[in-house]
This record gives sequence, structure tokens and C-alpha cells, in this order.
Amino acid sequence: MSRWHEEFKNHQLHSRIEHIQNLLTEKAFNKLDIALEQEISRLRKIMELVGNILSSVDHEMVSKAQLDQFNSQFSQVEAQLNSFKSNPQQSYLVQANTYIDASLSPLAKCFIALLSGPACDL
Repeated sequence: MSRWHEEFKNHQLHSRIEHIQNLLTEKAFNKLDIALEQEISRLRKIMELVGNILSSVDHEMVSKAQLDQFNSQFSQVEAQLNSFKSNPQQSYLVQANTYIDASLSPLAKCFIALLSGPACDL
């Protein structure tokens, strides 16, 4: 395996994404009012997309710097979700969605590249 594959496979981003996905399935994130459900639904959709993209992308086409950047963005999302879990206020979910917005543009580029065939440069 190449060093890029090893860096990609062993990056902390993967465990962070898994933790966020698990958080979103916990009781604190279920059976809430409609405004909260909409915020959570969007987060779940984006996290599913992120997981799908990362499992499909060519590991040698993703730089460690980009993985680090995503990890930083998702650490902020994770912090907001943990805050919501202990104090369920909509502002935490709104902020989590705001933080995740920063990852959407590079993820969209990657998703389009996956559909069309060329390598993805996150």
C-alpha cells in the first residue's frame, strides 16, 4: 500500500465521522420538535454523503492537509452536537450546520468528480 493510502486509512477523520454519525442516532437527537428535526435531518444527510464520498474516493488523490481541514471542521460539528446533547438548544444545531457548510463546496466537487470519473481533489 502507498503512503497516501496509509495516511488516508489511518486518519482521525474517519473515527470522528463515525462518532458524529453515532451521536446523531442517540436518544437526545430523536423525537424532537420540527425545527430541531430539520436541523438534525440535514446533518444526518450530509454525514451520510461524507461517508459515501470518503469510501469511494481514490485515497491517493486526497491530501493529508485536506483530511486535516475536514477533521478540524467536523471537530467543531462534533463539539456543537455534544453541547446539544447536554443542553438541547436549537442554537447548537444551527451552529453545527453552519460549521458543516464549510465542507460542502469541496465535497460537492468530489461528488461530481466521482460521478464523472476523474480523480477527486478535495
